[in-house]
Amino acid sequence: MVPMKKIIEMYEQGCLTENTALYEIFDFATLSDLGEMPVEWLKKLREYVDSLPTTDDGWGKFMVVQSWCNCGPAKVPTMDELREFNKKRTQFFRDFFYGEIL
Repeated sequence: MVPMKKIIEMYEQGCLTENTALYEIFDFATLSDLGEMPVEWLKKLREYVDSLPTTDDGWGKFMVVQSWCNCGPAKVPTMDELREFNKKRTQFFRDFFYGEIL
């Protein structure tokens, strides 16, 4: 796993787009990472999280685009598994941003 500071540094160097950096942060950031993240990136992350579905119906229609490399015989997650992962991560961030995690 790449540290969040490295992801932001890669974005600043032009190695990642802002969206790719946000997706990486969304997928891997821990509570500790969020405590050390620059305010501007927390704002960007909150805007992204706020744009995600809030209902089961919305999640059912949510498209997940995942890129894969051929890294050997790994199980490729189903669309439902990817949606569930994103739903759980979204709830983690909503709890963080809106006061459920203190």
